[in-house]
Amino acid sequence: MSSLSTLANLVAGFGFTIGIIYPPLFFQAVGGVDAAESGLLLAPFAFTTAMATLVAGQVTDRVGGHKIVPLIGMGFLTAGYALLGTIEASTSVVTVTGFAMVAGVGVGLVMQTLLFVVQRATPADDMGVATSTVMLARVLGSSIGVAVVGGVFTSRLAEEVTMRLPGFPASEIQGDPQRVAALADAARVQLQDAFATALAGSFRVAVPVMLFGIVVVAFIPAARVVALLRDRSVVVSGPEPAETLESHLPPVP
Repeated sequence: MSSLSTLANLVAGFGFTIGIIYPPLFFQAVGGVDAAESGLLLAPFAFTTAMATLVAGQVTDRVGGHKIVPLIGMGFLTAGYALLGTIEASTSVVTVTGFAMVAGVGVGLVMQTLLFVVQRATPADDMGVATSTVMLARVLGSSIGVAVVGGVFTSRLAEEVTMRLPGFPASEIQGDPQRVAALADAARVQLQDAFATALAGSFRVAVPVMLFGIVVVAFIPAARVVALLRDRSVVVSGPEPAETLESHLPPVP
């Protein structure tokens, strides 16, 4: 169970990193905003992630949902990247931000809920190891996400630029997407379309990874999770205090 939860956190780390790295490329290259503004446009993604984390914590603490909450979260991640996979050069910055917010909800519902499950189902002596393992899985997921999606984006952008503007050095705008807005109209329109197409293809690569996350969470045994959490709660709270002779004596006047 802990292994499945850790693997699901790896997938969530993959999704989180893609959501904070690649939408800003669209904002700068296609939307024409500068780096500072593109950073501000990530605030809604971060906000929905934080709010979803709070909601997931309250729901999990009050009514349970140790499996259904991250399962819904993986659904949001899948939907968010499927929507981002449809973007075009004509797509507005607001629309892309909204799609990213959908993925942000998924990140918030998955990460902390499954960390909570791992921590509560782990003996106190092994708590540090379990927590650090989950965190390591998130970092690995982030690294894999950057490597896989970054590789797809780089190759797709080079292909799209070569197809539209043969001989144009794609590497120059890949590292500095803000330069696209400063180009002449004919070149700028072509490069914006190339950026949008390459980014959409990159986001679509994340969809099967998120679907894999749904399968992983679905295989987490819900009944065993609840039983482990209940047993851990009993251990932490301890047995009820035994009755003593003094408890039956009348109070001293």
